[in-house]
Amino acid sequence: MRILRILAGFFLISLFCHEGAWAQEASDYIIRHDGSKVYGTVARDFDFNHTDKINFADKDQKQLVLGPQDISGFGLSNGRVFVSRTLPKGDDPVFLQLLLRGKISLYSYNSRYFVDNGKDYAELLSKYDNRRVEGRIVTTFKRPYIGVLSYMMSGPCAPELQQKLARVSNSESGFVNILMLYHHCEDIPFDLLIEEIPIFRLAFQGAVGVSSLQASSSGERRKDVFDGHIIPGVRFGIRFDQIRRIPRISTDLSVAYSRWKTVVHSEHVAENYSLTGTEDFVRSTVSVPLYVNYIFLRSLSNEYYVGAGVTFAFHQLDNGFGITDFRRNGSTSETLLIEDRLMETSSSQAAPSVKLGAHFRFKEKLGFFTELQFEHYGDAYSVHLDHHQADYDQSVLSFLIGLRF
Repeated sequence: MRILRILAGFFLISLFCHEGAWAQEASDYIIRHDGSKVYGTVARDFDFNHTDKINFADKDQKQLVLGPQDISGFGLSNGRVFVSRTLPKGDDPVFLQLLLRGKISLYSYNSRYFVDNGKDYAELLSKYDNRRVEGRIVTTFKRPYIGVLSYMMSGPCAPELQQKLARVSNSESGFVNILMLYHHCEDIPFDLLIEEIPIFRLAFQGAVGVSSLQASSSGERRKDVFDGHIIPGVRFGIRFDQIRRIPRISTDLSVAYSRWKTVVHSEHVAENYSLTGTEDFVRSTVSVPLYVNYIFLRSLSNEYYVGAGVTFAFHQLDNGFGITDFRRNGSTSETLLIEDRLMETSSSQAAPSVKLGAHFRFKEKLGFFTELQFEHYGDAYSVHLDHHQADYDQSVLSFLIGLRF
C-alpha cells in the first residue's frame, strides 16, 4: 500500500496546484448597445451554453463584470453567440444563445427553445396533460411547438415539410434540422452558429498502472495469506467528452488486462486438528470498465473529474501445485499430506466502481492523465482446505497514468 499512498499523494498535490486563471487567445468579444464589438477574453474555466453574467477582459486587461442589461451580446472563440433580450412574457433581459440565424431564428436558454421570425417571438413548448376518458385518467403528451413552427413556416414549402414537421422532437437537433430544411427549401440564406461546435469529442487513451488487492476478513478459525497483493496492469479505451449540451459530463469505456501470480498460504484450526496448505496460481483478468464522469474543474490546460460506473471482469485461473497438511492436535508424528487445489474464482464478475482523475493537456489533442480507481467485488474467490471453504470479497485500489489523444 505504501507505493499507492505515494502515488495518491502525487495526484492530490497536482490537484491543489491547479491554476484558476489561464491564458486564452483574445478572440472572444462583446457587442455594445451601439453595435460595436470589443475583442478580448471572456474568462471561463469551462465551456458553457447558459450564463447569467460574464467576466470580460479587453486587450488592455481591463476587467468588467457584465450582465444582459449591460451589453447587447457576446461571442466565444468556439463559435457560440449570445444575445441579450427578454423572454416571451418576461420583463428582465437574459443571455439567449443564438443557434441559427435566418428568416426564422432559433434561440436557447436553460434547455428551453425560442423562435423569432421578425414579427412573432415565441417559446417552443411541450407538456404532459391528464384528461379523463370513460372514467380513467389518461396522460397525453402535447406538442404546441408543432403549431408554432407550422405557422412560422407557412409558404410554398409548407406541404412538403408538413410530414417531417410532425415528427420533430423537442430537442436542439430536432429544431435545428427542421429549420435548416425550411431555409434550404425556400432558398433563404441562414447561419448555423453551432456548426463548428462538435456534438462531442472522441479521444483514445492508454494507461499503465498498479493495483492493490485487499480481501475481506477471514473467520475466527481461518487464515489465508497471499505472498503478493500488488499487481501491474495495462488498459486501452475510448472517451467521449466535451458534449455540446452537457459539457461537464463525459463517458469512457476501456479494456484492461492484469495478471496476479502469487502463492496462497492457508490455515484452518479446529478443536482436534489443524489444516495448513499452500498453492501457487496465476489469475489472468480481462476487465471492461464503463464510467460516467463529472468534470468539476476545467481550463485550457487541465481538468479534474470524478466518475462512477461498473467494471465487468473475466478471469482465467491456472492452478499450480497445491498441497494440504492434516495434523491432529497433540500429535507431532501423525501428518497426512493431500495434493489438492486450494484456489477457486468466478469466471466473470461485475463490480461497482468509482474514480478520481486529472487530465493535463500538452497540445490540443494530446495530454497525460492520472486516475485513482476503486472497485469492490463480492464473492471474488474462495480458498479450500479439504472440505472447509472460505469465501472472500475483494477490493481493488488502482493508480493509473497514461496518454489521451
